[in-house]
Formats: sequence, C-alpha cells, structure tokens
Amino acid sequence: MLLRLSALDVDNDKNDYHGVPVASSICALEAGLMVTGTIEGHRTDLLIGGIIDGTVTARSVFITTTGKVSGHLRAEKIEIAGCFNGRIEAMQVNLLDGSLTDATIYHNALTIEPGASVRGLQPWRPVGYIKDLRQNW
Repeated sequence: MLLRLSALDVDNDKNDYHGVPVASSICALEAGLMVTGTIEGHRTDLLIGGIIDGTVTARSVFITTTGKVSGHLRAEKIEIAGCFNGRIEAMQVNLLDGSLTDATIYHNALTIEPGASVRGLQPWRPVGYIKDLRQNW
C-alpha cells in the first residue's frame, strides 16, 4: 500500500493541532489508526499518534506518546515521544523523555533527553551524506 499525504487544515490563528504547535502543512495520523505500507509526504510535517508498519518519508516527523512506528523513517527532522523500531535517516533527531527507540539512526545531530530509552547504533554522518540520501527519497 502507498499512501500519499496532503496537509490538514489546522487552526492557523493558533498554529496548533490538539495542543501541539504546528506549521500549516501538517498531516496527522490519529491514535487508533493503523497503517501498513509506504507513506510519502515529502513536503509535509507528519504527526503520528497511531501505529505504522512500513516506510515513512516526510519533511518532518513527530511520533506522539501514543504513536508506535516500526520500519524506516526518512525526514529532515524527527522527534520521538512514543515508540520506534527500525532505521532512521534524518538531519536532526530528538529522542524525547519517555520515548522508546530501538534503531539504527543516521543523523547530523542527535539529542537524547534524560528519561529517553535508546538501543541500537547512532552513527553520525556529515551534512552532505544525508543531503545526498534525500535526493533519492
């Protein structure tokens, strides 16, 4: 299955979606939603509250505390507050307090907050490496 995402209409006066600050190009996959397959939203900021098994490509990805993703994440910026298992390719990765991550993380910058659980490899890559990968996404 291939799912191409378009942005939600968020409350532009407040620039938030259920209390989470967002840009106007956000797409949310709510808690209770289960997706298996490929999700492409190259120009989209993706908020994940449900369960995904597959490959996700977006401009940015935020996995909420209810979100569980297994597979491959590719984005400029990835923030994880929930659970992730698989492979990450991103310029910037933030593992938030309470998150559970078991992954190989290819990054330019990695932040691990106290209280975040991380297992796996975190190989740093120079800026040009990730940018070159983006050309093939």
